[in-house]
Amino acid sequence: MIRILHHPLFLVILTIAVLYLIFSYAIQPPLPQSLLIQFMIVSVIGVLMVATFDDATCARLFAPLKTLLGAPGLWIWRSLALVVVVVGVSALVYGWVKPDLAAPVELRSVHPAPPSKLKAYGRSYDLAKLVNPLRNAAGGDGEAYRQLVAEGGELYYQNCIFCHGDHLAGQGQIAAGFNPRPANFQDVGTIAQLQESYLFWRITTGAPGLPREGAPWASAMPVWHEMLEEEDVWKIIAFLYDYTGHEPRSWELEEAGTPSPTAADEEPAQQAQAQGTNRTAIERIYQTRCAQCHGEEGAGDGPAADFFYPRPRDFTLAVFKYKTSHADSEFPYDRDLAKTIRDGLPGTSMPAWGEILTEPQIAGLIA
Repeated sequence: MIRILHHPLFLVILTIAVLYLIFSYAIQPPLPQSLLIQFMIVSVIGVLMVATFDDATCARLFAPLKTLLGAPGLWIWRSLALVVVVVGVSALVYGWVKPDLAAPVELRSVHPAPPSKLKAYGRSYDLAKLVNPLRNAAGGDGEAYRQLVAEGGELYYQNCIFCHGDHLAGQGQIAAGFNPRPANFQDVGTIAQLQESYLFWRITTGAPGLPREGAPWASAMPVWHEMLEEEDVWKIIAFLYDYTGHEPRSWELEEAGTPSPTAADEEPAQQAQAQGTNRTAIERIYQTRCAQCHGEEGAGDGPAADFFYPRPRDFTLAVFKYKTSHADSEFPYDRDLAKTIRDGLPGTSMPAWGEILTEPQIAGLIA
């Protein structure tokens, strides 16, 4: 026992352990973690320099390690030591990288600050200068831009609708199983306040890309750059802004002397759009809100239809399940269809549109 206590390896381990306890608990106020690591690195180097000062002491220091690693009869202890080292290092790394579930010192930011640089798709992006290249190439509200939005909508309904919902309001079929819930893009406090580069960062990096200083994060957002192409992400972003009616914010300042539209200026136009019930307006609403599931011709064959059970209703069959009209009647009452559109059908993929569509618009869709 005395020989073990005087062995250089034991003394090195004991000295390092004592120094760690002093730096961690004896010094007040406690040292910051970064400073503690620096002190321990310097201390370990200093202790090893003293322990290996001459050849004889150095040979005694590493003799047990050489015996453990080289002696044929110690293979059991060698295997055990390997397991202990691997498990110990793995546990240490896991403790460093796992999300902290403790409550933050301050309230968590709704929109955490993005990094200045982003690495995805094998290259680096400057988020301060990043813009949607597909939007710029498509120009304004022309045919190319409508095609871009349509492709983005198809991608959204194939990948995102289950969490963020048909309304884009964070009310998808599995949204209730997450805390925090998926983002509500209809809320003016979300994408309406953000640049497209921010959405590109959040979509591509998902929950693992969130900053540690904003913990705890329990977001279920996947890392989509592992599953979607870069162009697909930009198409989805274009669709999000178009569907919600928001314009992406820009880093560029408005030209001096150009007045910003006030709420009073915008309200009449928004009301006119909201109450639009002519055939063209209703068809636009159907294509925007309904066609992704029910199909362009109402045959229940939209791009999202294959992902839902039960499938979206095929209107061309003229078969309606939820109605108060007589059982032998071919069609439901208009009020039955209005209730289905307004309140949705719980347990199916049909959402409640009452918060999005006005009564005249619902009546127009029924007609």
